[in-house]
Amino acid sequence: MHRARGSVICGLLLLAIGCGPGVEDGQRAYDAEDNDAAFRIWKPLAEEGDPDAQFGLARLYLSGNGAPQDDAESATWLLRAAEQGHAEAQTELAARYVLGRGVEPNFVTAAGWYTRAAEQGVIQAQLTLGYMYFRGYGIEHNPELVLKWYGEAASLGSGDARARLGFMYLRGYGVEQDDAEAVAQFSQGAELGSAEAQYWLGMLYREGRGLELNLTAAAEALHAAAEQGDRRAQYNLGTMYQHGEGIPQDDARAARWYRKAAERGYPKAQTNLAGLYATGRGVPRDFVQANLWFTLAAAEGREAAAQGLELLRPKMSQEQIDEAQRLAAAWRPVGRPAVEAQAPPSSPPPRPLPR
Repeated sequence: MHRARGSVICGLLLLAIGCGPGVEDGQRAYDAEDNDAAFRIWKPLAEEGDPDAQFGLARLYLSGNGAPQDDAESATWLLRAAEQGHAEAQTELAARYVLGRGVEPNFVTAAGWYTRAAEQGVIQAQLTLGYMYFRGYGIEHNPELVLKWYGEAASLGSGDARARLGFMYLRGYGVEQDDAEAVAQFSQGAELGSAEAQYWLGMLYREGRGLELNLTAAAEALHAAAEQGDRRAQYNLGTMYQHGEGIPQDDARAARWYRKAAERGYPKAQTNLAGLYATGRGVPRDFVQANLWFTLAAAEGREAAAQGLELLRPKMSQEQIDEAQRLAAAWRPVGRPAVEAQAPPSSPPPRPLPR
């Protein structure tokens, strides 16, 4: 903390002038969930210009715990800390400009703050900045800078950065296409616990691309990613269970993984889950649930789901159809899907991966 240097002086002068609590005291109160105390400590320090206290105050205003909930006030304090070089505040402020929370949405401004934080070694800022250069969000599309920032994050131990680098080599995006190097990057990322890397490694094992086809290893890698909430891995693991692909055939487990991916808004999983409900495979037959999941997937353009819905409706009562429509109208996805990177249109056509 920036005020740590003042603690020695405080200690020497405590009896003479009586030093008040410092930023660290506010942090201890915050960690103990005593947000009122954290606010009382941080507010005067923030007003004096302490960037750590300003960042802490911004968190309290954002959450509404210990301070009135106020996105704009939170952003104001973030800006004050960010302007003093506080890397965490810069990263958070950049995210606010992306989301438009407490400030007007502005990808250009967001990219500027992400850059300042990335230059200070903040991995999340480096990853996001790389992705913005990848997509051309607020900044010019630039493969060299994508590689630079993913490489910086990878050098700091980011498994997700290894996954992004692996994707670049897999697609030949900004680098020479190289399946072996892609496998190497995905393997390193998977060892670091990146769900994104585990997913891609599993898919390469499943296809036998860049390494020997190994469905058992594919299922293991996909399972690791699925357990972390990667909806693509959940769906693909479900298909492997449904078809007995390298693992024992098990409709119940297929339904379990389809449901997890379906609840996170993955249309392919929604379609397959609906099919299981319609036929009673792995789950009790339930036309209402089948209709619900077909409806959601069809709304995302899944033709197979639309066809399934047409075949299902004649078998349902009007009451069942109404209930399914009510559930569909109220449905919201669970969680936020991980970044599912795709090559931009200017990239070479990718070699296909299964499903």
